Amino acid sequence: NNRLTELERNFLVKMAELNTEIAKYGGSINPLWNPNEKKQIINKKIQEALQEIGHFEGVIDGGPEETYHALVEYQKSKGFTTTGYFSWQVIVLMIQDYLKNAVN
Repeated sequence: NNRLTELERNFLVKMAELNTEIAKYGGSINPLWNPNEKKQIINKKIQEALQEIGHFEGVIDGGPEETYHALVEYQKSKGFTTTGYFSWQVIVLMIQDYLKNAVN
């Protein structure tokens, strides 16, 4: 039970951190735009979060192309408009998926 609480906290903390980053980028993050060291760290967190909910296979490296394509595929799987951008709407879907998986 303690381990599950710790995992939930880590995932939710990651989502909160990413939500803060979204606000800095004006409402969404385009993984392909202005790739730099800071963006690579953000992309890694997105990849990790997608992997935690079963929607990213591969090396967690923060690569912009890989992050973008993973987001497009995730958005497609949810019937969401496929932009490849990371937004608060994507965060909501990811948290819902995470919580569904945690209950099962």
